[in-house]
Amino acid sequence: MSTTGDFFDRFQRSAWRLECRPFYGPDAAEFDRWQHGQPPTIEQQAQRQRWIDGVTAATDGGRTVGRVLVVTLPLTPYWQWRVSTGQAHAAAGEDIRVADRARHPDLGDLGDFWIFDDDQLLALDYDPHGAFLGGRQVTDPTTIGRYRRQRDLSITGSVPLAEFLVTR
Repeated sequence: MSTTGDFFDRFQRSAWRLECRPFYGPDAAEFDRWQHGQPPTIEQQAQRQRWIDGVTAATDGGRTVGRVLVVTLPLTPYWQWRVSTGQAHAAAGEDIRVADRARHPDLGDLGDFWIFDDDQLLALDYDPHGAFLGGRQVTDPTTIGRYRRQRDLSITGSVPLAEFLVTR
């Protein structure tokens, strides 16, 4: 099993993520705090800041970091929270885009993955409750090409986060 960090630490040009799940279990504690009007814990804040610092370092170094969030409208409270936290990531230079599943049903069957430098693929596995099970490195060029097309399809069917927030 490979970890995202292994890839993220060594990508040269681009790191790109597709998120299609309705909920991600690792977010549960921070989301619960948000629902109750509480700020993230110091540890949660530190974890988020590490991501923001990594994105800033990557983009300052000329690399790109991006993702598409495939959502169902109206947004669930979980996705309202995720979209709001995405603003800090976007401010750090991450290209965050949002796609409405209803307007683009062809995105509904895609799975979560990271693609690095267009040729390194990490397929992400989750249980039905959103708990992360691990990542599988995929090396077959045909499969990687299929995922690149999925990435391109989701980018085409999405709008930048700032535009999504204005039109909501």
